[in-house]
Amino acid sequence: MHDRNYTYILLCADGSYYCGWTNDPVKRLKAHNAGTASKYTRTRTPVQMIYLEQSGTKEEAMSREWHIKQLKRGEKEELIGSSRNLMHGTITGAESKAADRYAIDTLGIPSLELMERASRYVSDYAAAYWKEHGREKERNGKALVFSSVGNNGADGVCAARQLKDPDCGLETEVWVCGRLEKASWEFLYQLAEYKKRGGKICYLHPEDDTIPTMPAADILIDALFGIGLKRPVEGIYKKVIEAASAAEAYKIAVDVPSGINADNGMCMGSSFHADVTLTFGRNKTGLMSPEGMEAAGRILVCDIGIPEEAYQAACGLLE
Repeated sequence: MHDRNYTYILLCADGSYYCGWTNDPVKRLKAHNAGTASKYTRTRTPVQMIYLEQSGTKEEAMSREWHIKQLKRGEKEELIGSSRNLMHGTITGAESKAADRYAIDTLGIPSLELMERASRYVSDYAAAYWKEHGREKERNGKALVFSSVGNNGADGVCAARQLKDPDCGLETEVWVCGRLEKASWEFLYQLAEYKKRGGKICYLHPEDDTIPTMPAADILIDALFGIGLKRPVEGIYKKVIEAASAAEAYKIAVDVPSGINADNGMCMGSSFHADVTLTFGRNKTGLMSPEGMEAAGRILVCDIGIPEEAYQAACGLLE
């Protein structure tokens, strides 16, 4: 069970702000608009949630709520427009993909450079987690990466290669799901680089009826499906997602938990349930849905250096 709580700010119908905390933002917003959550908002509906910040424990969320309530209106508005706000600047998966393409094709940022930055967040987070939680075990940890053959998978394989650094204290293994003849060139490049470092790989074909017994691992990294998923998850992919979600390990999702539609947050048949999701550039609208929040766990938005111009172009805002 994730220890997840949120501090939020509502914009009321009279233009005032209301601050509170909750462990279920969607349910709480509905309660405010139904007039059952607060005497203050009962006569100020409809209300709109305009700020959402993730905390850990209930006590942390309550402390953060108290702090925000002390802010003056202008300071609250600065906070609402800041990167701490999970709802600020959210984009769809389609918009994120368009921003990537603009950054690469128009602004000339190499795709491998963006991939290296994104993957570094994943590998650094995994290594930091193991250093904090694995020190008493007096052994190297094991990170198991699940990857498709597209660019989300390439991010995962790149992270696995970065984790080959002895200072990380983690042994790695990559499960590749998909047909290599359909792989992106970035994926094939990352796989070759991982092999050069002596990386262990298990290949799973889409027509396989069963999956191998999953090795014991301390950390699972989900890089199967990213922002482009539009069809239901089936076959070997569904079996891998379900086995990984049920495993006893710390779970990291790359960009979006596999099986979650990045545009609308729908679960496409089966979804990976992460402890933390490292999403790149901007938060995704799909992660703000009830199913998206449940699958994502803690959400961290990671800046990989895509310029604002790319997001403006992707969202049709460039003049």
